[in-house]
Amino acid sequence: MGFQDEVRAEVNQALVDVRTVFRYSVQDLVESVTLEGPSKGPPSVPGRGGWMPVQLGNLRRSLRASTSQMPQINPALHQNVSDGLPEVAFVIAGTELGETIHLGFTAAYALPVNYGHGSFAGYHFVENASAKWDAIVAENDAKVRSFGRT
Repeated sequence: MGFQDEVRAEVNQALVDVRTVFRYSVQDLVESVTLEGPSKGPPSVPGRGGWMPVQLGNLRRSLRASTSQMPQINPALHQNVSDGLPEVAFVIAGTELGETIHLGFTAAYALPVNYGHGSFAGYHFVENASAKWDAIVAENDAKVRSFGRT
């Protein structure tokens, strides 16, 4: 193999690694933003270390992903929300370098639960999860680098 071929192979592997870090990181961000946090209930539960309040799970299940546009809030969507997380995983897996993944909650009450409304303080699960982005990327970069490449 000539020098050009070696360089081309290294560049191609680096692109694969960058795409892998990106996909892993977006998936970890999804897991972070949907991780159950303390809920006001009923019944009140302490959660699992996240920030999202979960009573029935409709808000968490309303997460959607797209590479073409931001998922829109559905003003009529309050209950019996179908689980969008498998679709989110497929969008992430199919994303190529240079594409943008838009993530959004579509439940009607997503904005007031995140930001608060009136005298109700918001949970800020979106901001809290997104604040971890740099750490998530660094962790996944380290994982990909440890896959045995020299």
